Amino acid sequence: MLIGKNIKLFFLVFVGFLFFSIQFFPVFAYDFELHSGLGDTGYEAGYDDVNLTEDNIPQLIGRIIRQVMLYLGVFFLALTIYAGFIWMIARGNEQEIEKAKTILKNAIIGLIVVLLAYAITYLFMDALSGVQADPETLD
Repeated sequence: MLIGKNIKLFFLVFVGFLFFSIQFFPVFAYDFELHSGLGDTGYEAGYDDVNLTEDNIPQLIGRIIRQVMLYLGVFFLALTIYAGFIWMIARGNEQEIEKAKTILKNAIIGLIVVLLAYAITYLFMDALSGVQADPETLD
């Protein structure tokens, strides 16, 4: 029963971490494009309605996927630490050691599956869009 409570506590802490680490976009009262005159200057220079300030849908989806991957990495790290902790306090108990090995093995398999899914998705999206994305510009 103690292990079930620990897993529930770990899940609640993880969900709380996700809830409190959501990045809210700041709201600015000053509209720089409207009040600075740069929009008029760009229009006069021939850059009509370029819309450089808004993200398009693929960039937004990419940022969401990157954020989810970050949380999955943190989750994998927590599972690894949890399995190591169980192994350390096993004191030679073979059942506890096997349990820790199983948790660690499943966490590694899950991480590999998630990374492969991300790589395959990135490959197909890159091939379908026909645009070579520079990872440094997507931050």
